[in-house]
Amino acid sequence: MELLHALLTTIVEAGASDVHLRAGSLPGGRIGGDLQRFGTDTLSAEQLEHFTRLLMDRPEQWSEFAR
Repeated sequence: MELLHALLTTIVEAGASDVHLRAGSLPGGRIGGDLQRFGTDTLSAEQLEHFTRLLMDRPEQWSEFAR
């Protein structure tokens, strides 16, 4: 949860209107219509799955999402 919170805080504080998270890429945010990347470490598929599960409030949501 700490990494997700840190990423979102950094991107929002930079003034991003959108957050872009993709496995194998640096986290990004859309600022003034342009995509800006943040940090130096790419995100793994495992990290993104973990983030997604953290944001879902019902366990069955993952099953629905994974279809």
